[in-house]
Parts: sequence; C-alpha cells; structure tokens
Amino acid sequence: MMMQESPKIILEISDDFMKDSMLEDPYGQDTMPVECIMKRDVVSLDHAKTAYDAAMLMIKKGVECVIITAYGKLFGMITERDIVCSVVGLNIPLRNLILSFLASRPLISINPHQTVEEAEYIMRKYNIRHLPVVEADKVVGLVTARDLAMFSSMPEIGFCKNYSVRDIKIQKNMIKKLIELD
Repeated sequence: MMMQESPKIILEISDDFMKDSMLEDPYGQDTMPVECIMKRDVVSLDHAKTAYDAAMLMIKKGVECVIITAYGKLFGMITERDIVCSVVGLNIPLRNLILSFLASRPLISINPHQTVEEAEYIMRKYNIRHLPVVEADKVVGLVTARDLAMFSSMPEIGFCKNYSVRDIKIQKNMIKKLIELD
C-alpha cells in the first residue's frame, strides 16, 4: 500500500464506522431522551430568599434561572427575565422582593427519560424557555430553548453526553481496523 493512499483508506474506514453507528443509533431526533441534552448544573434557592439573592447567584454561577424550593420541596422557578420585569413593573428594590412572590408556579417539568420532542412540545404549549428535568422529586437537570435549537440544527452529532458501551466498542473496533492497515 502506498503512503498517499493511507489517509484515503482511513477516511473510508471512519466513514463506514460512522454510517454503521448512525444505523445502529437507538435514538433518532424524535426519540432521544432529554437526559442526553440537559444541563446538569442546576441552581436552587429557598423561597424565603430575595430577588437580590437570586440575581447574585445567577451572576456568580452564570445561569439564566434558579429553581425555587420550599421546605425542601420543589416550589417554582425564577428567570432573569422575571426579575427584570418585576423590578421595572413593580418599582420595588430587589432586596424587598421575596422569591415565593416572584416564582413562576406551578413548576412545569419533564422526566429525564421523556424525549426531546416531548420537551419541545411542553415548552411550546406553556410558552417557556427553561424546562426543569425532575426525577424522584429532585431536579436533575435543565433543558433550555437554546439546547433544543442546537439539537434540532445538529442532530447528527449524537448529542448524548453519556457515552454508551456501544460507542466505546465502535471506537475500539475502528482503532483495531486502523492498526491492521499498518
């Protein structure tokens, strides 16, 4: 085999493995579970805290929303937009706005095993941009409108952050084939 042909053969092998892995992919765009695209770093505060506390936490953590809890249970959610609209509309200082007053309720959520398509449906139905992912009464993640937009524009990436055993086997087989060529 000539040296110039090696890159071409490597590309052909990788293309074959990618096609095979796409065919074997158990998740299509409509059936991929939400847990594959959700953000896992979710921030929460107690309902007795203030909008100032929420705003400072959002800035510190670099997030757009905070889950509100009451007595250890899910209560609602507050977003940056909620804070801005409340401050402008009510003309009350952030330190005087209690989260139990501002929180969007009831908390609309989805479980991690429901599909991305179901998440999109729920977000459209309720006109929301942040959808908490809840399992056993605990928030385990968050899906945003941005996550859905990225997923729908690039579903072929195989967005899932949790690599399956099948993915690892495909990579190992690909490496073996490349070694055999050498």
